[in-house]
Amino acid sequence: MRKKEIKLSPRLEKIYREIDFSISPFLDVGSDHGFLPIYLYKKGFQGKIYASEVIKGPYEKLVNSINEYELNGLIEPLFGDGLKVVGKREIKQVAICGMGGNTISSILKESKDILPSIEKFILEPQTDYYLLRMTLISLNFKIAKEVYIEESKHFYPIIIATHGQEEMNEIELIYGKYPLINKDPLLKKYLISQLKLIDDILSNREDEKLKSRKSTILKALDYF
Repeated sequence: MRKKEIKLSPRLEKIYREIDFSISPFLDVGSDHGFLPIYLYKKGFQGKIYASEVIKGPYEKLVNSINEYELNGLIEPLFGDGLKVVGKREIKQVAICGMGGNTISSILKESKDILPSIEKFILEPQTDYYLLRMTLISLNFKIAKEVYIEESKHFYPIIIATHGQEEMNEIELIYGKYPLINKDPLLKKYLISQLKLIDDILSNREDEKLKSRKSTILKALDYF
């Protein structure tokens, strides 16, 4: 039976476009159904591909997807937590997407011993962006690229991290240095939407925390 062609969501498509075909082996942490690594293989990635899951149900779905597309032995499923699944394997490029920034930060901190051997991270946090940027800096990673994506009216950054030193001011830590410097239109859209929400609330009541957040958003909008 002919296999259904893999079609990535717009979010995964943008993540896929950040994968460097010259850096392998590649690991997709929290791969779910394995669509990203399967698509990567189908598009001609020549290196070894790993995909991991930490919960039994999603892991079984991952294995089933790999088998369904007859990629057993070409994409290796791993069962385990974060980067701990790497063990003695050589991994050079890692994607960790669709998780909270706190979770991604914990994954990185818990596997400090293998971080020096990983050349590139593609990270897509869905919360706690500030914390993740701070964690990367503390682990001697620099953010080489960062862009925002929009999915279901939510805005998320895609962060590309490589080894090096990074300096950011407070506003850049909150919203991302390069999206601000490069005037990312999706970040601007997000900032304006947040400003409107805050103004709507402040028109009905006083709230010092919201006033402080409004001030931060206005400082970010100054970049544009």
